[in-house]
Order: sequence, then C-alpha cells, then structure tokens
Amino acid sequence: MRRLGDGTTRITAVVPDAAADRLATNLEAFASPRRDDGTRTETGEYLPYDRRLGRALCQLLETLDPSRLPIHGGDATTVIVTIDLDQLRQEAGIAQIPGGSPITAAEARRLACTAGILPAVLGSDCEVLDLGRKERFFTAAQRRALLLRSATCEAEGCDIPGTWAEAHHWIEWARGGATDLDNAALLCSHHHHRAHDTTYLHERLPNGDIRFTRRT
Repeated sequence: MRRLGDGTTRITAVVPDAAADRLATNLEAFASPRRDDGTRTETGEYLPYDRRLGRALCQLLETLDPSRLPIHGGDATTVIVTIDLDQLRQEAGIAQIPGGSPITAAEARRLACTAGILPAVLGSDCEVLDLGRKERFFTAAQRRALLLRSATCEAEGCDIPGTWAEAHHWIEWARGGATDLDNAALLCSHHHHRAHDTTYLHERLPNGDIRFTRRT
C-alpha cells in the first residue's frame, strides 16, 4: 500500500485467480452502475471503473462482521478512532485512526455508527473520557426490526435494499443519541455519508422517507 499524500492510498496485490474472482464478485455487488448510491459524480456522470472499485472496497470493509474475523490482540479486529472532546463538538474537527491519516469529526461520527469501530473521546490531558462499547451499536435484532420497517434505504427515492444499508443514529452518539429504534434510520452507504456531510440538511417526511437538501 502506498499513500499518495492527497488523502488516498494506492493498493497493489498479487493473489490467486480464484481469490481475485471472489473479490471481484463481492466488489461488483457494490460497484454496479445500476446502483445509484455514489457511483456518479456531482455532474451526473458515472465514476471511472477503478474509482468505483475503490469505493466498493471501502463499503465492503465497512460491512464486514468483525466478530467473524481472526482474533487479534485479544479481541476481534477493531478500529479505534480517537478525537479530542473539543474537536468532536466542532463540525470541522479532526479525529485520528492509529497508524493512519487524520479524518474529519463528521467522518468519525459516521464511523461510530459502524460495528467494529470504537470511538475514544479524549480530554485536555489526553485522558480517555469515553470509550464507546460495541453494545452501543445496533444489534442484529434491531437491524431485523429496521428491515421490517423499511425494506430499502430510507432516503427519499432510493431503492437500495435494506440488507445492504447501514443503521444510522438520527441523533448522533456524540450528541447523546440513543441506540434504539426510535433514533434509527436505514441508509445506504451514499446516503449515510450524506447524513454526516455538514453541507447537507436532512429531515424525516410524514411518510417516513428522509429528504436531503443542500445547505444554502
């Protein structure tokens, strides 16, 4: 893996053909141009195939069940995102993934919705004020209940299957949001990113759909 210095990393690997075929099958499920959940640019054009595959790999990693991965250091593979309390409260704050590049506070709040991510909130002297536990994330039973409520992504006009969607805290965990069904929404990866994008507003419509509008 080689960091390009612009917030992205180029990944090169040599694997057996059979493994490559399995990986391609999984990535195609996310990268298919039939899915309108981030495969287009802001101008409406489809992203180049290599960029779609890159986004697909990110989505695949975020949907992996960490409990089924090999034990590493006494726990299933887990990413800890650290952020200062003052930074967390800022829309433009910065968080850190150990061994990685800085990410925005908005991205940290989005990752906190994902299983296998532990948010560590630090005080002024770098003491840990709060270490989120996995029990704060939506359980399998809660996700099944969300699927009964909505078979697709809840964003207005989106038909991405709910089984491919992510459980989102309507009121973010950083702002005291509870992990319960009344505070939950099923969003595809594209709309989950948009829910944490400070350039957009979102509201729940009377029919239950979630409408996103760009801030003006």
